[in-house]
Amino acid sequence: MDAQTKLAQRFIGEDDLVSVSFDNVTYSVRKALLCNASKYFVKALDGPFTERLDRTLKLPGCDHDTFKLFLYWLCNRELPPVANAPDDDLSVETIYASFTQRTKVLIRLWCLADACLMPKLQNTSMSALMKLQEGVRVDMEVVEHTIEIAPPDSPLRKVVMDEVAYDYNDGNYTDEEESQLALMPGVLQDLLKRFRQGLNRDAPSVGREKRSSYMVAER
Repeated sequence: MDAQTKLAQRFIGEDDLVSVSFDNVTYSVRKALLCNASKYFVKALDGPFTERLDRTLKLPGCDHDTFKLFLYWLCNRELPPVANAPDDDLSVETIYASFTQRTKVLIRLWCLADACLMPKLQNTSMSALMKLQEGVRVDMEVVEHTIEIAPPDSPLRKVVMDEVAYDYNDGNYTDEEESQLALMPGVLQDLLKRFRQGLNRDAPSVGREKRSSYMVAER
């Protein structure tokens, strides 16, 4: 069966709607749209699981903001311009906080895509994350969030720790922040490993030739 026919058959007949709820808001998403995006949803919604019976879906580690970004990608196969800078009239603190929150959402989106077997979304999230971090120091909140939810050997943790190593080497952290980094699980070991190996000339967000090393195979 060719790919076009296989896709079209998902939409034959009355397509079921799947409910996804966050913050007392319930979204109705077409089952065919989800199943076309990943085999993860095929197994969840057609297999012997409660999702098939009650037509509800719980996405692993997903919050409301992450889901809205996921839904946008599901419908458009691209992300909105999340890396655009906020308005010029905002204070530095507000702009930096905005970047931090956007970065954390992209980190969660990458992890959601990883759990749901969606490598294209992982790579799209990674590209947006690296673009967002261009010229911006990785702050403690982002490092903590990455350590908390990203698999230890994942490209996501690697790209964040590579950026942290450059920021650390360039003296972009205060003494207090350096002490915080040392107390985070595995961070000190990650930094020492990078310094032993020697830092390349460009950080991941700047060195475009390195970006492919943070992408996953799209199968």
